[in-house]
Amino acid sequence: MDVHDILAAGIRKPARYMGPEYFPLGFKEPKPGDLKVALVFPDLYEIGMSNTGMRILYSLLARKEGVYVDMAFSPWPDMQELLKEKGAPLRSRQGQIPLGEFDVLGFSLQYELTYTNVLTILDLAGIPLRAADRTDDVPLIVGGGPCATHPEPVAPFFDCFIPGDGEEALPRFLDKVTDVRAGGKTEVLKALAGEAGVYVPSVHPGPDAAIEKQTVADLDAYLPFHEFPVPATETIFDRLSVELARGCQQGCRFCEAGFTYRRPRERSPDSVVSWIEQSLDLTGFDEFSLASLSTADYSQLVPLADDVDRIAKERRVSLSISSLRAYGVEDEVLDVLAANRPSSLTLAPEAGSQRLRNLINKNVTDEQLLTAIGDIAARGFNRVKLYFMIGLPTETDEDVDAIASLSGRCYDILRERYRHKASLTASVSMFVPRPHTPFQWEGMATREELSRRISRLRGKFPRRGKNLQLKWHNHEMSLLEATLTRGDASLAAVIEEAWKNGARFDSWDEFFNLAVWDGGFQATGVDPLRFLGQFPQDERLPWEHMKIPVSNKFLWRERERGFAGKTTKPCTPFAEQFICYQCGADCPEPEQQPCRPSQPSGGPSTTLRMTDSRPSTIDHPAPPESRRIWLTYRKVGPAVLLGHLDLLRQLTLIFRRAGVVVARSRGFNPRPRFYFPAPLPLGFAGHGEVVEVHCEGEVDIARLAAALNEVSVPGIEFVSAIEPEPGGRKISKPAKVTFLLALRGTDPVGTLTALAASGDVPHLGAVSRIENPPHFDPPAPKGTELVEVQWAANGPRIDRILGEALPDTEIAWAARSELLFQEP
Repeated sequence: MDVHDILAAGIRKPARYMGPEYFPLGFKEPKPGDLKVALVFPDLYEIGMSNTGMRILYSLLARKEGVYVDMAFSPWPDMQELLKEKGAPLRSRQGQIPLGEFDVLGFSLQYELTYTNVLTILDLAGIPLRAADRTDDVPLIVGGGPCATHPEPVAPFFDCFIPGDGEEALPRFLDKVTDVRAGGKTEVLKALAGEAGVYVPSVHPGPDAAIEKQTVADLDAYLPFHEFPVPATETIFDRLSVELARGCQQGCRFCEAGFTYRRPRERSPDSVVSWIEQSLDLTGFDEFSLASLSTADYSQLVPLADDVDRIAKERRVSLSISSLRAYGVEDEVLDVLAANRPSSLTLAPEAGSQRLRNLINKNVTDEQLLTAIGDIAARGFNRVKLYFMIGLPTETDEDVDAIASLSGRCYDILRERYRHKASLTASVSMFVPRPHTPFQWEGMATREELSRRISRLRGKFPRRGKNLQLKWHNHEMSLLEATLTRGDASLAAVIEEAWKNGARFDSWDEFFNLAVWDGGFQATGVDPLRFLGQFPQDERLPWEHMKIPVSNKFLWRERERGFAGKTTKPCTPFAEQFICYQCGADCPEPEQQPCRPSQPSGGPSTTLRMTDSRPSTIDHPAPPESRRIWLTYRKVGPAVLLGHLDLLRQLTLIFRRAGVVVARSRGFNPRPRFYFPAPLPLGFAGHGEVVEVHCEGEVDIARLAAALNEVSVPGIEFVSAIEPEPGGRKISKPAKVTFLLALRGTDPVGTLTALAASGDVPHLGAVSRIENPPHFDPPAPKGTELVEVQWAANGPRIDRILGEALPDTEIAWAARSELLFQEP
C-alpha cells in the first residue's frame, strides 16, 4: 500500500494514514533485537492522537532501551475495504510495519462501543480474534485503559489486561515479556500471571483472586512527554494538553473515573510550567489546555493561573481549561480565562432538581448555578453548554421537567446581557450504572421509559429561538454501552456475531445499527436484560475480581446515603484541614498547607465579583510592523496527502517551531497571515509552490528557508525566501501555471493534445510530452505517460475539468511544477 493506492481509491482524509508527522526529538527507528510494541487506539487517528494516555505511554516507551514503540488506529470503513481488496495487512502509523510483526499490541480501551473496532484491527492484521486460537508467532494482545477495570465482555479476545496507570506497570510488564519470551506464549502468560496488576484470563485461578488496579504516586517522575509526534492532521483536540492531576475528590456517585482513579494526585506547578514552555517550543502549538477530572480542585490553581496567563501572553498562544466548574472557582482564574478571549464555557449540573443532585452527590444548588452563569456572562462568555442526565435512579417526571426549567432560566441570564448573541445548549445523556461506583448495583431504565422521558423533555423544553437548543444522546447506544459495561464473558460471542454482521464504529451515529446487535443477542441466546437489571447486594459482580482502591463497603455506604438524600462533601487530600472518609484509597495526610490555596471545593464562593472585566467593545490596537516575505517550497512525498487546511496548519506549526513570528489578522479570532495562489488539489505534488507570509520582528531572510527546514515535516521543503517590493506582485495572481501529469489510458497524450487544439477546454494551453522524465517524489506510477501542460492561472481545478472532458483517461499522478509571476 502506497500513496498512489490511497489516492486512486479516493480514500477519505488520506493524511490520517500516511501524512507527515513531526517528531520533536526525532523518530526512533527499530533496532535488531528490540521488543516491538504497538500502542493501538481502536478509533480514528484524529481521536487517538488527542488521547493523553497515548502521549504518556508512547513517550515513556520511546525512551526505554530495547523497545521499539509505534502506534496504530482503526481505519475508516473505506480504508478497511481497500486493505481487504489489496490483501494488504494493517500497518503501524509511524514505521508502516505490519501489525502482525510486532511482539505486543497494547489496546487502549477507552469506551465499550469501540470493542468491534478491536476485532476489525485484529482481523486486518491477520491475527485470530480469540486468544485461545493464537499461536506463538502472533503478537501478545494486551488491554489497558478505563475499560480494563471491567474487561470480561472482551476477555476472550485478549491475552491479558493491565488495569490502571501504565507509567510503571507497562515497562515492568515489557521487561517480563523480554525475559521469558523465548519460552513461547504459554510460558509468557504463566509468568505474567504472577506479576502484580496483570490479569491473564486464560490462567486466572478464579473469581476470588483479586487483580489490583495499578496507581502511580508521583506523576512528576515521568515528565515530560516530548517524544510524541505532532499529528499530521488536525485532531479533535488540536493543542497541547497538560494533565494537572489524576483522580478526583468530588465523589459524584455516578462517575466511575472519580472512584477508580483515587487517590487524587497532583503535578507540581513548577513541573507543569516547565512542561508547557518546553512543549510549546518543540511542537509549535498555539493553544494549550489544562486538564484533569476536576481542574477546579487543583490546590494551586490560583498561582498556576498567573503563570499560564503569563505564558499565554508572552508566547501569544491561547489557553483553555477543561472540566472547570464555574462555581467554586476563584475570581482570578475566571479573569485569566476571560483575558484569553473565550466565548463559551461548560457546566455540568447533571440533574435538574435539587433532590436528584443530592442523590448523585452533586454539591451545587440552583442558586449557585444561576450565580455562576451571571458571573461568567459578566466576563465575556456568551455561549454556555449544560450537561444533564436522564434515567437516574428514582427519577420522576418532575425531575425531567426541572431540566427544561433550569435551562430556560440560565438562558434568560445570558440573553439579558447578550441579546441575540446569547447561546445555550442543554446536552442530555442517559444514566448508565457503571462498575466501581455507588450505583453499580442499580438497574438501567428501559428502552421504552428512556424514550418516553426524552419525548417529555422535548415537549417541556422552552422554545425561545434557535440559540436555546436541546440535544440528547442516542438512548439505544447507552443501553448497549450499559450491557457491554456490566456484562460477563458470555458477551464475547455477541460482540463477535455483531462484528461479523457489520458492526463497526458503534459510537458513531452514522454507523450504529441496533438491528445488528439485536441479531447478535438472538443468535447467541444471550439476554441483555441479565445485565441491565438491578444486582442484589450479595451477588458477585462480573467485575468484582478487578480491585480498585475504593472498597465495596464504602461504595454501598455512599449508595445508602444517596437514597437517603444525604450528600458527602468532597474530601480534601491536599489541604491542611485534612478530611478523609476512609474510602480505602489510603491518602497520606498533606505535610503542609499549599501556598495560596484556592477556594475550598465544598461549595461556590459567595463573594464572586460581578464586575465586567471585559468591555463589550474590544479596542483593537494597531498591529505591529510586519514584513512581507515570499517563500518557495516543495510539497512532495507524504505531504501530497495534506489538504489545503492541513497544509496551512503545518506551515503555522513550522514557523512557530522555528521561532519566526507570523503576523495575525485583526478581529476577535485572529488568523496567521499566510496567502496562497489557488490551492493544489488533494494528491497533487508541488515542485515550485509559493506562499506569502507576513512576519513580525527580526527575520534573517538569507537563512529563513534553512531555519524552517530544520523543523519541517517530511515532504515540505523550503527552497528560498525573498522580500518583494512594496505594492508588487500579488500571490493570488500568477501569470502562468505549469502542471506535470502522469496519464493512463489509450493514447492519453494524443487525446490531451487534440483536446487542447479543439479549444473545448479554454483553460488548457500548450501540451508537450516529456521523453526523459526526472525523478519525482512520489514517482509517477509505472505504465503512465508524462506530459507537461499549461493551465490558466486562475482557472478551475485541472483534475475536475480534465476528468469530465477525458472520462477514459486517468490522471494517475500530478504535480504543479511552476508558478510564474509577472513583475509589476
